[in-house]
Amino acid sequence: SSRAALCTRFRWVAHQPLHLLRSCPLDAMVHRRRPEARLGPAARWLPAVAAAALAVAPLGSALEILVYAKFVRASSHQLAMRRVAEALVQAGHSVILLEPEAAAARLGEPRTEGLTVWRLRVMDDANYSARFQAGQSFQRLSQEVNAQLLPEARARVHGRHFDLAVVDALYPLLARELALPSLHVQCASDPDAISGLWFHYGLAAPNRDKTSNMRFALLWLMSWLFVGSHQDSTASSATLSWGDYYQHHVLALLVQGTPRFALPFEAAPVVAAHPGRLAFVGSLTARSGANPPAEAADLSAKIEGSGSGGLALVAFGTNPNPCPLAILEALHEVGLTAIILVEACQGNAEVAAHHVLPTSRDQSAWLLAPGLRLAVVHGGLHSLHEAVGVGVPVACVPHEGDQWANCKDLQRQHLGWAVHPNAEAPEAVAAFRMLLGGSGGAAVAGGGPF
Repeated sequence: SSRAALCTRFRWVAHQPLHLLRSCPLDAMVHRRRPEARLGPAARWLPAVAAAALAVAPLGSALEILVYAKFVRASSHQLAMRRVAEALVQAGHSVILLEPEAAAARLGEPRTEGLTVWRLRVMDDANYSARFQAGQSFQRLSQEVNAQLLPEARARVHGRHFDLAVVDALYPLLARELALPSLHVQCASDPDAISGLWFHYGLAAPNRDKTSNMRFALLWLMSWLFVGSHQDSTASSATLSWGDYYQHHVLALLVQGTPRFALPFEAAPVVAAHPGRLAFVGSLTARSGANPPAEAADLSAKIEGSGSGGLALVAFGTNPNPCPLAILEALHEVGLTAIILVEACQGNAEVAAHHVLPTSRDQSAWLLAPGLRLAVVHGGLHSLHEAVGVGVPVACVPHEGDQWANCKDLQRQHLGWAVHPNAEAPEAVAAFRMLLGGSGGAAVAGGGPF
C-alpha cells in the first residue's frame, strides 16, 4: 500500500483497542502519537512499552515489515527487537529481522516459526569494545560499522517490498536509506536517551529538564561539527534528508521501560479508565512457558545434598565485563553457590572450586531454577525486569550507562539493593545478608527489611 494509505491506517489504529499480549508482574503501557504531536503534562508519568506489535497487530491485512536493532554492542536492544519481530509474526505479518552474525551465539535462534532472519557481517563486539576502550570515539566506530553494514543490507533487500520498518530509535539509518515509513523503539531508562528523544522528536519537557536537554543538544552539535554523527557513513547513498525522514516517514514513537524502571502507581487507574487507548503488557523479554535448563535439576539436587544455602545467579550482560571475584567470594561467604554467566570467569579454577559455570547461557531460564535465592545482575533493563518478575531479591551491580540509574531506582522501590562493581567482599556480604533477610533467613522479594 502507498505511504499515504498506510499513514491513514495507522491513524485508525491509534483509536482501536490494543491487544493484551500476556500477563506479567511488571507492566507498562503503550502510547500512540503522531511524530509531530507534542505530549502534554501526562508525559511526565506516562510510560510505554517497546512492543511495536501492539501498534500494528490490529491492521486488517498482513504487512511486509523490516525489523532491526543497533548492530554492535547492543545485545539487549537486539533481544528486544527480536521479541517485537516474533510478536509481529504471531499477529500475521511477514517479517524479516536483520541481526549481526554474532547474535545467534549470544541470543540463540528465534523460537517463532515463520520469522525470517538475515544475518549481516559487521565489526564484532570484542573488537569494538577494545578500540573504544583505547580511545576511539563512538561516532567514528559507528561510522565504520555503517560502512560495513549498508552495502550488504542494500544487496539483501534489493528487489524486496516493505510496507514498514520497525527500528531501534538509536539506529534509523537503514530505514532512511530505504525511505521506509518507520516505527521507532526507544529505551526510556537512560536520561541521555530521553534528552535525545526531546532533541529529535520535540517532546514537551518539564522546566526542570530543559537545561539538561539543551546541554545534550549542545554536546550533540559539537560532536557533529568535529567528528560527525553515529548515523553517518561513507557508504550512504540516500537522497532523503534527516529532516524529511523525521517529518514525513516516522509514524510513531514507542518507548521501552520507564525512567522510574517500574510502573508508577498512578498510571493504573488511567489505564482502567481508557481501555481503548492503553493496555498493560509484560516485560518484552518474558517468555510464557519457559522452563529451567536441563542441567538445573541435577545442580539443585547436588546443592541440596551439600548443605549449601541455595543458588545465586550472577549475570552481567553480554558486553565484556571482568570476573567479579569479590562478589563471588561474598556469595560463598553467605553460603550461596553462584551460577555464573560471566564469560571472563571461564577457566578460573578458584571460581570453579565453589561455584558453577554452566553449559546453558539462558539467563531467563536460570532465573526459574529450583533453589534460586538471589539474582546478581548488572542493572540492564531486561535483566532487572526478568529478575524482579520471578520474585527473587536483586543485587544490582551497575557497570555503565543507564545501569547506575536503574540500580538506584530499583533500590528506591524496595526491589533490591545496589552494590558497587568495585565493592570489596565484606561490603558485598553485608548487602547479600540484608537481601536474604538476615544471616541466612528466607529470601525477601518485593520489599523487606531493606
